[in-house]
Amino acid sequence: MNISLKLLILFLLLPTLNCQKSSPELQENPYSDLVATHPSRNANLYSLEDSWEKRIYPLDSQHRDYILKMNLIDKFDTDPIPDSDLSLFKSQLSQISESEPLELKKLKDKHLLGIYFCKNLGGTGLTGFVYKNNKVIGGYIILDSDLLKLNANDWAKYKESTIYSPNSGVLRMVIENETGNSPSSTLEFILNHEFGHIIAFTHDFLPDLSLKYRDFSKFEFSGSTWKSESETIYDKDVFPLRSQIHFYSENSKLTIANHSLEIYSSLENTNFPTLYSATNPDDDFAESFVSYVHVELQNRPYQILWNHRDDSVLSYQNGIAHNRCAKKRKLLSSVFQN
Repeated sequence: MNISLKLLILFLLLPTLNCQKSSPELQENPYSDLVATHPSRNANLYSLEDSWEKRIYPLDSQHRDYILKMNLIDKFDTDPIPDSDLSLFKSQLSQISESEPLELKKLKDKHLLGIYFCKNLGGTGLTGFVYKNNKVIGGYIILDSDLLKLNANDWAKYKESTIYSPNSGVLRMVIENETGNSPSSTLEFILNHEFGHIIAFTHDFLPDLSLKYRDFSKFEFSGSTWKSESETIYDKDVFPLRSQIHFYSENSKLTIANHSLEIYSSLENTNFPTLYSATNPDDDFAESFVSYVHVELQNRPYQILWNHRDDSVLSYQNGIAHNRCAKKRKLLSSVFQN
């Protein structure tokens, strides 16, 4: 083989060789090593004998270790403590199971392998994933019992308000009517959001969290929206403020009076049903899932009201029932038909 031909072959092979390396346009997933190697992923640790609401446990050392390592990645400095008094939560979970749609209960019986309670978690909830033959078959949820004392509307208001600077205006949320506005409803909403994270992987809606580089373009749920772990098709022209939205922020410069109208008006031009769903692909699915359950299956309200700078009261409705979320609604409906 002459030198010219060798050079030609090498030139033709270069694009292929480059493609075999980690794609530079894909952001590295910081959770991949933890999810791929942590012992809590082992399916042999869990049992499906009881129905989902009875799989409730105080935090053990193995799942506590998962929290500590996850919080280290997220730069949370917390020391979770097991909560041994689970009587209230057992009662609440029993009520939730009795009243929820049968299709949802069947999914939880199959895929929700454990619910653990602790204090000082570092957030409201955390989800872990359980594998068998390198496939996600279910997951477990860890909840902070100290953060489950607010009524549903107060909790939702608190969470939504954290993207704004303190005392920057009046915001109200309604995710339950008066009779259903209770801490039990708060627990149910949070639980269904976290369970959505599990369904995202058991049903292949998103790339596996154990992958170092996740290509969202190859998945029907995320492909038309998410360019990477943090970039969307809407960022430049439709929703320029999205990059400034950080829940539980302590130094936000956004104010309710001055920015809410632009934020929620922009949101209505996307396929995100809630503001939290616009933060990353994983919470996009989890929020879409809980929105579908809450609004479509359970016919419950989800409305945000705020005072604009001229003191007029403006509102935003969860988008899952609207045309802009029709594709997500169709995909989610398939979960409950199988």
